[in-house]
Amino acid sequence: MLPRVDATFDASLATSPNRPRIHGFLAAVAFVYFVGMAGTITGIFPSFITLFAGLQVDVPWPTRVLLDSHSWFLPPVFAIGAILIVAKDSVGFSRPQLRIVNSALLFIGAILPGAILFVLCLPLLVLIVRAMGTR
Repeated sequence: MLPRVDATFDASLATSPNRPRIHGFLAAVAFVYFVGMAGTITGIFPSFITLFAGLQVDVPWPTRVLLDSHSWFLPPVFAIGAILIVAKDSVGFSRPQLRIVNSALLFIGAILPGAILFVLCLPLLVLIVRAMGTR
């Protein structure tokens, strides 16, 4: 069992003069990341739409759903990430609330962009598998 942390030690960490500056800088970087991801991810969709039309490939349903919903679904999701970063910096969340916020930020910032790119590349993967099967 771990010993309890002394309350005066915990309070001295909360009032550290360097903590708000560093935390504020990291929050600003994360905010710019989420805004940039919204623009970048939304901006690549026209290229993929043109690519799929030119290849005349059958688009799997996850890719079709993403292509049909990208303009109204993805910008608000990344905006929620940016809002959560600002709220995390300015609102005093309890520990369970902070875990939920951190989990949402991890999902929106790290997992979702990779999943989006994977779903966008599914038709290309299907095309590659078909080409390899005909050899």
